[in-house]
Amino acid sequence: MPRLSWILRERWQKMPRMSWTIRNSDTISTAGNSDTISTAGNSDTISTAGNSDTISTAGNSDTISTAGNSDTISTAGNSDTISTTGNSDTVSTAGNSDTISTAGNSDTISTAGSSDTISTAGNSDTISTAGNSDTISTAGNSDTISTAGNSDTISTAGSSDTISTAGNSDTIITAGNSDTISTAGNSDTISTAGNSDTISTAGNSDTISTAGNSDTISTAGNSDTIRTAGNSDTISTAGSSDTISSSDTISTAGNSDTISTASNSDTISTAGNSDTISTAGNSDTISTTGNSDTVSTAGNSDTFSTTGNSDTVSTAGNSDTFSTAGSSDTISTAGNSDTISTAGNSDTISTAGNSDTISTAGNSDTISTAGNSDTISTAGNSDTIRTAGNSDTISTAGNSDTISTAGSSDTISTAGSSDTISTAGSSDTISTAGNSDTISTAGNSDTISTAGNSNTISTAGNSDTISAAGNSDTISTAGSSDTISTAGNSDTISTAGSSDTISTAGNSDTISTAGNSDTISTAGSSDTISTAGNSDTISTAGNSDTISTAGNPDTISTAGNSDTISTAGNSDTISAAGNSDTISAAGNSDTISAAGNSDTISAAGNSDTISAAGNSDTISAAGNSDTISAAGSSDTISAAGNSDTISTAGSSDTISTAGNSDTISTAGNSDTISTAGNSDTISTAGNSDTISTAGNSDTISTAGNSDTISTAENSDTISTAGNSDTI
Repeated sequence: MPRLSWILRERWQKMPRMSWTIRNSDTISTAGNSDTISTAGNSDTISTAGNSDTISTAGNSDTISTAGNSDTISTAGNSDTISTTGNSDTVSTAGNSDTISTAGNSDTISTAGSSDTISTAGNSDTISTAGNSDTISTAGNSDTISTAGNSDTISTAGSSDTISTAGNSDTIITAGNSDTISTAGNSDTISTAGNSDTISTAGNSDTISTAGNSDTISTAGNSDTIRTAGNSDTISTAGSSDTISSSDTISTAGNSDTISTASNSDTISTAGNSDTISTAGNSDTISTTGNSDTVSTAGNSDTFSTTGNSDTVSTAGNSDTFSTAGSSDTISTAGNSDTISTAGNSDTISTAGNSDTISTAGNSDTISTAGNSDTISTAGNSDTIRTAGNSDTISTAGNSDTISTAGSSDTISTAGSSDTISTAGSSDTISTAGNSDTISTAGNSDTISTAGNSNTISTAGNSDTISAAGNSDTISTAGSSDTISTAGNSDTISTAGSSDTISTAGNSDTISTAGNSDTISTAGSSDTISTAGNSDTISTAGNSDTISTAGNPDTISTAGNSDTISTAGNSDTISAAGNSDTISAAGNSDTISAAGNSDTISAAGNSDTISAAGNSDTISAAGNSDTISAAGSSDTISAAGNSDTISTAGSSDTISTAGNSDTISTAGNSDTISTAGNSDTISTAGNSDTISTAGNSDTISTAGNSDTISTAENSDTISTAGNSDTI
């Protein structure tokens, strides 16, 4: 027996240590290695100092502390407290409300219960939890944390940690650099303070805030909120209704995202619809491909490019650059030197700054500017352009554009047809190349030139210059000292001011003036000219022109044939150089000179002076004290007034007078003179004249031969110097 007892005791001493108890509140402490401890009771206290110990507990509220390395701890109860200071420990818990703290490196911790609290101080720890409402805090580097439950709280202070969560409403806080965070649940909250963190989320309604630099954030869910305070961050989202406030590189693919940045040189790209982007820094780059996006910037030198429709862009800075490819976009700028180019249709552009450049390629765009020295060019149709500043430059290539300007010294050029242009300022320059344009100006010293046909031009200011090269243009001016020149045919010109200058080169133009001292010159044929003012000057070079004047001291000169001239005022001066002209004057003291043949001249006033140099002219005078001189042959002269003076130099003239005290002198041959009044004086120098008088006290003297004189009344005096006269 003593021998057996010694053998058993020796074997016992060589066996591994193990403790097992089913009692409560046991206290177990070991100092050796590779101990195995298992307890089933509650409130046990276990402490080990060796390595590779294995501890398992089944009760609640146990307290386990280990100081060695490579220990394995597993608990099944609730409210256990575990603390390890060694390295490479493995801790697994199945209960709830456990508290785990480790100080070593490369520990592995896994929990299955809820409301656990885990804190680690070492590096390269691996933590995985499956329960809800766990609290995890790490101080070391290169830790790996994965959670599957909801409402977990994770905070790390080290760098290069890897965190992945699958539950909802988790809270993640990191202070180190180069952390990697990925979440799959909803309503997670992530905040980082370090640099170069990588964050990816797949759930909805996550909140991400970063304070470091060079972070990378990618989200796939909806309604996420992202805020960054550092520089050089990269944000990409794939979900909708995200809210992003950052100063970095942001790309979104979802709809209804909200992005706000405060720093400079940000890059923002969105692919979804109804996104809202606001930036406060300078030199930002924003590109969107979705529809109904809203972009507002406050900085300078921002660059925008959009390809969607119905986007809204507003900027307050200077030197911004916009390019849009979609339709129905709205762009408003408040800064200076902005550059805007659009390719879509139905865009709305409004600018308040100076020296902006706007170019559009689509149709039905609306552009309004309030600044000065803006440059606007459009290529589409049915655009509407309104400017309020000075020295703007507007050029359009499409049709049916509407342009209205309120400033001065604007330059407008259009290449399309059916454009409508209205200006209110002074010294504007307008040039059009299309047809059927409508141009109206209200200022002074405007310059208008048109190359197309059927344009309508109306001006209200003074000293405007209008030149039209097309046909069938309509020009009306209300100011004074305007200059109008046309090169086409069938133009209609009406002026209401004074001292206007009108020159036309085409045919069948219609000119009407209401002011005084207008100057009208035409080079074409079949023009119609009517004036109502005084002291107008009219000169025509074409044929078959029709001229009518109502004012006084007008001056009319024509060089063509078959012109028709009628005047109603007094003291008009008419000179016609062509043939077959028709001249009628109703006023007094008119001066009419005709150099062509077959002219028809009728004067109804008194004291008119008529001189005709051609042949076969027909002259009729109804007033008194008219002076008529004819140098051609075969002229027909009839005078109905008194005290007329008629002299002819040609042959075969026919002269008839009905008034009294007329004076008739002829130098040609074969003239026929008949008078019906009294006290007429007739003298002839030619041969074969025929003179017949019906009045009393006529005086007839002839110097030629073979004259025939017949008188019907009393007290006539006849003297003849020639031969073979018949009296």
